[in-house]
Amino acid sequence: MSRKRLLIQSAFLSGGSIFVAMAAMLVVGKLVTTLPPMAVGLFVLLLLWSDFFNIASSFGLTVALPKLVAAAPEEEKARLTHDVLGVQTVLLLVVALLVMAFYVALPLQAVLINKPDVAVFMEVLWLLPLLFIGGALRDMLMAMLAGLGRYAGRAGGIIVAALAQVLLILVLVLVRQATLTSITLATAASYALAAAWLYALLPEKRVPRLSITQYRSAVAFSWPLHANSLLTFVYQRFDTMLVTAMLGISAAAVYDMAKRIPALLSRVLGAFLVPFLPNVAELIAQEDRERARHLLNRALILTSCLGYLVTLATVVVQEPLLLLLFNKDYLAAAPVLGLLLTATCLGVQAGIMGQTLIALGRPKWVTVVNIFVAVLSIVLNLLLLPHWGLFGAGVAVLGAMIVSSGAQAWLVHREGLSLPVRDYLLLQGLMALCLALSTTDLIPPYARLTGLALFVVGVPFLSIVGWQEVRGVVAALVPTRRAQS
Repeated sequence: MSRKRLLIQSAFLSGGSIFVAMAAMLVVGKLVTTLPPMAVGLFVLLLLWSDFFNIASSFGLTVALPKLVAAAPEEEKARLTHDVLGVQTVLLLVVALLVMAFYVALPLQAVLINKPDVAVFMEVLWLLPLLFIGGALRDMLMAMLAGLGRYAGRAGGIIVAALAQVLLILVLVLVRQATLTSITLATAASYALAAAWLYALLPEKRVPRLSITQYRSAVAFSWPLHANSLLTFVYQRFDTMLVTAMLGISAAAVYDMAKRIPALLSRVLGAFLVPFLPNVAELIAQEDRERARHLLNRALILTSCLGYLVTLATVVVQEPLLLLLFNKDYLAAAPVLGLLLTATCLGVQAGIMGQTLIALGRPKWVTVVNIFVAVLSIVLNLLLLPHWGLFGAGVAVLGAMIVSSGAQAWLVHREGLSLPVRDYLLLQGLMALCLALSTTDLIPPYARLTGLALFVVGVPFLSIVGWQEVRGVVAALVPTRRAQS
């Protein structure tokens, strides 16, 4: 099978599984919103802090392991995966004990912090370790399997776990026993199931060793990526915390549930790109800069076009979509949805550039950019939230993503992998025009089709992507007799 066919099929296996998982997340969101907004807000905060502890305790390994495992000698792959897994498991248990110690000290915390919202959240803090231990092990194993090239089994594990979460929470809702605690426990159980499935797919089973040397060697490469992951969390997720602090837990529930729609787009587009880093890293290591440049350019343009197309189509039906996925309490998120989706597309573009800088051996540049973007995001939120509410949060994240994608694109271009500047700028300008037509209050909802139609016609008219290239991608997904054999 050719590299192109293998790359495209691997990308769609990964993207398809994440699409199912994120669609399941939207179903879970619909079920969760049967709870009062305050309970939904607490569930959102538990997931948010779970993701933070997941990222903070991984030291960037979930980003670096696809490259480290893929580059390791064949006889060392199994030892690397199990040794890293063993040390990481012990570390997660230590972090969980520290969180529980903090929870035990709740009476003291209640005295020190005289805020009702904070006090309510602290009462459910004991659920947090159950979420982040399973989630962290799941993400670590997913990174390992990506490095091993086991995309089909990895996709199956994601799908099974997602469906299990939906079924568990659906049963809770139908039997009228759905509470914040039971829904959180069901979510933790689905994380654990995913981790067990993915572990079973490791090609060689070994008893994990507490090899600090092996673990330290992996972290030595990944620590700049760790800083980058934390900074990415700040400018992509910290806005929910700021909304909570400035507008309340119920407002945070509306905002974060609306962010699940862009999260679906982000995870699917990101999953399509799972094979990108190992392949572009291999081409750069072989000094094949021309093929690496071509791979980067087509991944960037095709992913951007797909993301923008989905964004404009979603804006057309945003009100009925919010009602379908949640309820009328969440219609307040409609004015900000288009901004969040566009920011997500720009964030994925920044991710492509960041992965390319990693492959070029320049991970520190990604960190430098994200430090600036994280600070910018916080400042914009602090300035805009008090005056524009949730719309201000959308403007803040969009502004941060414009700076992030633009800066990293310039750095990649400067490192010698020239970008398709004409196509890139034309695409951004076309999207800006179409988004303005689709989100203005001066036209009725059905007229938003103008923006979508202009984009569909404009992309081939401006020769950004031709129909022949689209047909080539589709053809690569169709199994051939030779590939099947």
